[in-house]
Amino acid sequence: MTLYELLQQNIPNPPKYESGIKFLDDALDGGFEMGQLVTITGEQEAGKTMLLNQILANVAQGHKCLYFSLEFNKRQLQKNFAQRVKQGSVKLEATKNIETVTTDMTDGLLASVLTRIEAEIRNGAKFIGVDSTLMLYIEELGGEAETTEIFRRLQKVTVENDVLIFVITQGSKEDNKEGRISIFGSQKANHFANMMIHLTFDREEDKRHLIIAKNKQNGRYLKQRIYFNPKLLAFTPYEVEIEDAPQESKGSRGKKKDLFRDIL
Repeated sequence: MTLYELLQQNIPNPPKYESGIKFLDDALDGGFEMGQLVTITGEQEAGKTMLLNQILANVAQGHKCLYFSLEFNKRQLQKNFAQRVKQGSVKLEATKNIETVTTDMTDGLLASVLTRIEAEIRNGAKFIGVDSTLMLYIEELGGEAETTEIFRRLQKVTVENDVLIFVITQGSKEDNKEGRISIFGSQKANHFANMMIHLTFDREEDKRHLIIAKNKQNGRYLKQRIYFNPKLLAFTPYEVEIEDAPQESKGSRGKKKDLFRDIL
């Protein structure tokens, strides 16, 4: 097929699915498109797990989800969501649509995780959350090769099944310190992420920001100051700062280079 022939085809725009977080959905022109691997990065206590839980709880009001809570056991996950249901930030009915796998139910072998993902996809799951990729492993691999292969296989599942997979991962201590956004253990793994969401947390000033640093869906960059409500266990915005992906200029060239180093 030539490019000319491709341009003549009437390819419909894919549907979008709202995350239930308005400023995030606005930045994505109405929500997430399927067939993407979305990473959620940030240093410890930035709120990565809380953000993933908030998204899954929202989309589960209308869609089936699969949640690998690989850093919490059944008791811990129950306690977390019981508080959300009690406070009203999670609808009890929605929890029926979230199939859960906790750390006491799996050893994190990637092959087993992928088998479960594909089985739940056949049962109608469209949204999959993995917390976190640091708990996944491949028996025959290790180090950077293992991390890269984990992300390659997860991204392959999204494309072949037209689903959305959110994965929580860590950045290196050096990158976090320097404000760079990357996936710990493999610079090549950044390539397989269709979208990279990053959370920052300044403990001294008690300031948090959500950043969409890589966005293959519409190319839009977002830096949103957010507030974490400890009672609702949910994020809300302070103010909206949506703009197109930053362009290089004399005034912003150095800053952009630092932010996007090793991402695109």
